[in-house]
Amino acid sequence: MCLEQLQVVHKGVFLSDSFINQNKVLFLHMAKASAKKKWYSIVAPKAFNGRILGETPVLEAKSLVGRTLKVNLATITDDMKKQNTEISLVIEKVDGEKAQTSIIGYRLMPTSIKRFVRKGRSRIDETIKAITKDEKVVTIKIVLITQNVIKGSVKTALHTELTRLVHKKISQSNFAELSEQIIGVRLQRELKDKLKKIYPIKICDIRFFKYEQFIKTVDLRKIKENIARGAKKIAKIEDQQKEQEAEEIVEETEQQEAVVEKPAE
Repeated sequence: MCLEQLQVVHKGVFLSDSFINQNKVLFLHMAKASAKKKWYSIVAPKAFNGRILGETPVLEAKSLVGRTLKVNLATITDDMKKQNTEISLVIEKVDGEKAQTSIIGYRLMPTSIKRFVRKGRSRIDETIKAITKDEKVVTIKIVLITQNVIKGSVKTALHTELTRLVHKKISQSNFAELSEQIIGVRLQRELKDKLKKIYPIKICDIRFFKYEQFIKTVDLRKIKENIARGAKKIAKIEDQQKEQEAEEIVEETEQQEAVVEKPAE
């Protein structure tokens, strides 16, 4: 129904031009409400084999683009072990009657972490802002729980190595690749395997991950400055590790040569 049709008659009463002009917003709303809405299927990202998440009615397909939704990971994967995990999606485009989504966030329910925090263990929380290979700013929050209580140099070593590993991983990965690694728990396992060389780790998990879509220019500049400073520290640490490894190789070689040269008694 259009505005002209509404102007002719309403409930058997002729409506004058002056009345229509005074109530134009109301009648436009009535005309819009009378239009038929169309149903669109919301489709999960390719990582979940394009599973249908649900349907939604809208007047125009373009109004769907940019809408966000949160989904329990157990619902998409049919794996009840993942019911403590929630992912955030955004509708990025509409193909025909299908609204295609992409991942923009990941969150672990607080209760799933609390049950591992006990007396006699230490908890380390790290929040890192970094930029992916395809220039997307992300915030990632990681929690470590050690087998026993730690202090001083061990805690510092874990913090430094965790920061180095995460920055390096993010800078070498596209956002989509990084998201899939986090949801598939591959990144968490990789970090745990490397950090346990410093000290035994009970839990290494990512409790929050988000794509910062609407970041300010000032904040972006600060993040880049922090990353640049961090990169220098990381380079220094890696050089020290290489020197240490080289010294260990030399020492091991000298010990082997000494054993060979030792005369038989």
